[in-house]
Amino acid sequence: MATMEVSAVSDAVGNGEVLFDWQAKALNTPATNFNKAYVNAIDESVTKSSLESLTSMYPELTVNTHAASMEEASDMFVQRWAIFIFVLIILMAGVLNTLLNNILAKRKEFAVLRTIGVRPMGIVKIIVTQISFYLLLGLVFGTFCGLVFSLIVSLIDSGRVAIDFPLMWGVAASMWFVSMFIFVPVGWVMENKKISTEILSDNK
Repeated sequence: MATMEVSAVSDAVGNGEVLFDWQAKALNTPATNFNKAYVNAIDESVTKSSLESLTSMYPELTVNTHAASMEEASDMFVQRWAIFIFVLIILMAGVLNTLLNNILAKRKEFAVLRTIGVRPMGIVKIIVTQISFYLLLGLVFGTFCGLVFSLIVSLIDSGRVAIDFPLMWGVAASMWFVSMFIFVPVGWVMENKKISTEILSDNK
């Protein structure tokens, strides 16, 4: 975003027209795309009423005050993060449910390990290792797919691609901690059940 100064106001320029010097260093770039203009005015209400007369001539033109633009940007920010968090919760619930079903389907195998002397902490360690491996595999695959998708989008819509690595690490850490909070107690519960019952169970 570049800051421009009004050098002169000429009567030769038609009403509502603005001339830019495209040879200026700030504008002479391949990525230049003019679609917004921020006007710093002493009285916003007077400036807005003056500019609103242009909307009848140019229906695609939108005039907003700084306060209204900031409020709209804040609402959009909250809306996008709310959608992101909601989708993330749904995805995490699906992943954790799949992992839980996978662990419960191995109750007989865990019971056999207990019969050959594996201690309770050993069963918990096995479950934690399996869950961590599944999560790591899914995060690596998801990150790779996301990078490929971002590359494809950047080829269609040229622009700077920004990757929020702290957010990615935060989501990964959150999934791991939530998984440990769920599956460590599951391991202890499975360990405290009778071996004979677990071996004869049909994993339901």
